[in-house]
Amino acid sequence: MVGLSISQLHLRPHVVVLGGGYAGLAAATRIGRIANVWVTVVDVRAAFVERIRLHQAATGQTLRHFPYREFLEQRGIRFVQAGLEAINPDSGTLSIRTPCGDTLTMSYDYLVYALGSRQNTDAVEGVREHALTLDSLEAAKAMHQVLLQQRSSSEVLVVGGGLTGIETATEVAESFPQLRVKLAIDQPFKAQNRSGLVHAFAIRIWPSAVTTSASSKLPAAVP
Repeated sequence: MVGLSISQLHLRPHVVVLGGGYAGLAAATRIGRIANVWVTVVDVRAAFVERIRLHQAATGQTLRHFPYREFLEQRGIRFVQAGLEAINPDSGTLSIRTPCGDTLTMSYDYLVYALGSRQNTDAVEGVREHALTLDSLEAAKAMHQVLLQQRSSSEVLVVGGGLTGIETATEVAESFPQLRVKLAIDQPFKAQNRSGLVHAFAIRIWPSAVTTSASSKLPAAVP
């Protein structure tokens, strides 16, 4: 951990950045460069996860390992591995829980909330029970195990035409050529090769199919 004396702590405001994702790391390093403050990053993980590369983990590729402590402390920033329990703005404190289960109190002068987002698996009926998601390293590894268990010519339906959806569909098609991959999107997709595209959005996920807004039911072994 970064060594700071009591006098230093009193002289410099304490900025706590909650979340070590792209936004959290960018905020912490920039604040540390331009302001005379003491910066602490709090994240439940010990290492940074490249979320934009989770589609690669889903096909069995190993992502690079970036330990927070090594990266941040080289830049004069303290790292604390813990999960957030509560924010107490009146007292300027946080309640955090360490991996050992201990609950600690951390004071702050300024707070940056950068905990990121999670997929809403309840927005579409059946997603939580029957679909795979791709918003964490654990989810990506779980998807890889499911893909390995699929029979030849099984249908893999990727719902969503954003960067994650497109990258996932193409990566799965390349890594598992024996599977039939489809991409369901809700807007026309401008591409030269439109084979396998479905212009509709999902309204219900079933164990082995997806009901779309076009009143069709698409088969899928891995929705």
